[in-house]
Amino acid sequence: MLIYYFFFILLSFACIFQTKLSIDGKQSIFYAIYIFIIFFVGFRHNVGADWHTYNYYYDNCSNPFTVLNFSINSIKSFIISEPIYHSINFLVCKFNLGVHLVNFISAIFAITPIFYIASKQKDKFLIPVLSFSYFIVVICMGYTRQSIAIGFVLLAIYFWTNKNFYKYLLFSILAFLSHKSAILIFGLILLYTANYYILFFCFIISIVTFSFFNQLIFSKFITYYGQMYSSGTLIRLFINIIPYLVVVQFMQKLFKPREIFIINTFGIVNIVGVILLLFYPLLSTIIDRLSLYTIYSQFFILSNLTFMNKKKEYKIIKILIILIYFVYLSTWLLFSDNAGSWIPYNNLINNFENI
Repeated sequence: MLIYYFFFILLSFACIFQTKLSIDGKQSIFYAIYIFIIFFVGFRHNVGADWHTYNYYYDNCSNPFTVLNFSINSIKSFIISEPIYHSINFLVCKFNLGVHLVNFISAIFAITPIFYIASKQKDKFLIPVLSFSYFIVVICMGYTRQSIAIGFVLLAIYFWTNKNFYKYLLFSILAFLSHKSAILIFGLILLYTANYYILFFCFIISIVTFSFFNQLIFSKFITYYGQMYSSGTLIRLFINIIPYLVVVQFMQKLFKPREIFIINTFGIVNIVGVILLLFYPLLSTIIDRLSLYTIYSQFFILSNLTFMNKKKEYKIIKILIILIYFVYLSTWLLFSDNAGSWIPYNNLINNFENI
């Protein structure tokens, strides 16, 4: 367990004291952190609640390109069953390169977007700290397929806020092909444009698509997640909501219109999630998994708190944020029902079992 605390503290020190470094020094440390986290996640061994499940996928890999038979069932199965992950799994399995390489490639897809977006923010060292406390430790090391989808969603949102529609569309498609729940990202542009003709057309397409995939959707998503209960969902929703409430009165001065739209939309989604959770606790896992796609707003808000005019004041705020996320990490490690699957941490390169 201590290994997670050690690396969190190491990232925190880099974040707090980066101002003492030269520009080249900052760049070197930033890329070193990126490479370290890729190896930390990608070459983990026997870590994560779904470790045995992903081992099973690797040991029983089958050709994901059976879609070339052009049967309706194979097309449906290919689209609905995370073809990007299964394609990686199949190719690595075909050359007998080991499940660790599958995890390593998946880690690159999931973590690279975090660092790409962080590099564009005013405080790029803060996002690795924030993401380490849950996204990197829990999602990337536990829910590999969805972590890839979240990475693509983060890029889709970033490019959409910067008015690059084609890259938004590309990464939205890649997200959907990584995890079926990411289909919701396609609704972003519809909500923003609020074009009733487009909304009506997409509603018809959605009905047709749902009727085509309904059995697979219910059997693999609603039924599966509906049988699970996530005890930490409320905490994670509030971790998303609190940054929104902090900046809601400053948004017009701080952010561009599309950024404001994202922050408002994700803030409302998480508030609605809290309300649904209170009335329908059995939906906790579904709410939890879908709310993961809204983490962009907390990362974006907290890494752009430069409206704090005084450097000392901002440094205090930053330390306070880091402490909150330290408690967040500690709460999960100490009280999560599944944390035992992450302890002890072990790596293919170095043995950390005794740390």
